Amino acid sequence: MASDILRNYEQQFGVLCADITNKISTSANSSDKTGSITAIEGLFQEAMEIIEQMDLEIRDANSSKKRTQEQKDTYLNIINSYKGELSQLEKEFDRQVRNKSSKTGSKANFEIQLNENNPEDCELFELKQKNTESLNKMNRNLENGYKMVLESEETGNNILSDLFGQREQMQRARDRMREHYKTNSFYSG
Repeated sequence: MASDILRNYEQQFGVLCADITNKISTSANSSDKTGSITAIEGLFQEAMEIIEQMDLEIRDANSSKKRTQEQKDTYLNIINSYKGELSQLEKEFDRQVRNKSSKTGSKANFEIQLNENNPEDCELFELKQKNTESLNKMNRNLENGYKMVLESEETGNNILSDLFGQREQMQRARDRMREHYKTNSFYSG
């Protein structure tokens, strides 16, 4: 059953790669770059999710009992090759579609920058600045939160190692007490 699931994932991945390749080749000369880019990025996301599902299936405790280590290694190699294939497709996508759309998009950015001096566009410019500041603030908050998580994890690990050490001390003390009672009961009897 688990191998059927993996075969199904492999088939889905193959179909997605074929769709991505097809869309890249048709989008390279398409006039609707934005829609094509969004669709292709969605396909890339689906392909990554399939790879993650395969990885989870291989590492799943219930299904991993049914597989030998050799089978697991084989599937992990397949996953790595799929990741490489997906990476190659992303490079091709960047080369053929994104680069062409960014060249046309740079003209639009240039026009917006020229229009920022226009009084009517000042509100948009201010909104853009506020949004940028807000994003920067959120980014700093996320970074601070991440640092706190790392510090908490380190503190938790230190506590666990201290508790482990204390547990070992208590076990040694208990063993010494047992040994002492055995020795004393032997002599008192």
